[in-house]
Amino acid sequence: MAARNRPRANLMKEDNSDEVMLWNSILDKIRHASALNKKYEDLLPKFDAAEVKLVTSDGANNLAALTELEALHREGLKYSEDELKILHEEPDDLIKNLETLISVRAAFENEAPRPATNLKSRNLKRRRDEENGTDSPAPTPDPTTSGAKAAKAASRSGSVAASVKQESVVDTTEGVKPVADRLSLLKVGAEVFYRNKDKKTEGEGILCSITSILGEGKQRRFEIQDVEPEPDDSGNLPAPYRASVNSLVPIPLSASGLGEFAKGKHVYALYPGTTTFYKAEMAGPLKSKDMCKLRFEGEEERDKEMEVERRYVLDTNQVK
Repeated sequence: MAARNRPRANLMKEDNSDEVMLWNSILDKIRHASALNKKYEDLLPKFDAAEVKLVTSDGANNLAALTELEALHREGLKYSEDELKILHEEPDDLIKNLETLISVRAAFENEAPRPATNLKSRNLKRRRDEENGTDSPAPTPDPTTSGAKAAKAASRSGSVAASVKQESVVDTTEGVKPVADRLSLLKVGAEVFYRNKDKKTEGEGILCSITSILGEGKQRRFEIQDVEPEPDDSGNLPAPYRASVNSLVPIPLSASGLGEFAKGKHVYALYPGTTTFYKAEMAGPLKSKDMCKLRFEGEEERDKEMEVERRYVLDTNQVK
């Protein structure tokens, strides 16, 4: 989408800078060790020649041949010791650095894809409004505080009419589906909500698609990718991430069979124009049951309401 802000590639470069530096250091050490090994191998024909000379010579020539062979062995021993230092001793310790890199890569593959950084930022839109001379909207009251006050007021009122009105709306607390039920829906190509547990990233989760399924039973892992992945400077898409079944919530193909949420219900919803889910509050019903009217947390524009497809609106109880 043309309107999306897409700096994620640069951020991923920054995130991986230590990993790249470690990899480059490992390559340098491998080249150095390989060069030392090559020097040792180049001595082998000289060893053979010196041994033949030692066997066939006598007297002073025999002593010279012995001295030459000793010097060659000392040189070869030095190359071998230097190579072993690169492999096993600090500060080089190539084997240890390789193990560290493998651990970093394994952790990286299990991380959540970066969500909001490749998306149309809500803050970016507000900055553009300010640059174009649009008045800045007043801050939105804290929905948590106002919601708590409203809940207390409702509990004190004890209004029969309010109770009847509340009961007339179906509030679907869908809850977390059993693993067996979710597994039947988690297929290659399916859209899923990936729970974002990284506190440094924006939003509650990311809209991803399953690219492949690996392993069986408890070892089963799902390779997932942002539904609109950000290519790097060379045009290459990022590698998929791996996730367990407990980190995924299937997204239905349609809103058919999904119930309605009560007004004021707190949910996780896909922010329009992005692939990131944010906290939101149900603002009211729509004529179409396929859509929901929401107010997203953090919006500076007072009482801003947005419409989101029902299938991209999740009960918070669905997500652990």
